[in-house]
Amino acid sequence: MEINQRQEIVVWVHSLRQVRQLRRYGSVLYTSRQMKYVLLYVNAADAPDLMDKISKLRFVRSVELSHRNELDPNAGKAIERGTLAGAHTGADDDD
Repeated sequence: MEINQRQEIVVWVHSLRQVRQLRRYGSVLYTSRQMKYVLLYVNAADAPDLMDKISKLRFVRSVELSHRNELDPNAGKAIERGTLAGAHTGADDDD
């Protein structure tokens, strides 16, 4: 069994009425009613083509790739310990 890489796409919409139409392009992970955006999970290989198709829909304002997969999941713990490279804790200020 082969695991496909997934990519998160952020779709900014004018209205949330058509969110169900986005389900045909990928899995709807989250919908923000206040900020009017939808997070879609799609296969990483199909992401550029799907972004073009989704951006042509009438109810879509803009489409962008999410950078969540580029973040270090352990960065918060490293900042708490003060071991993250370039982390500034503020304890050694000499102002």
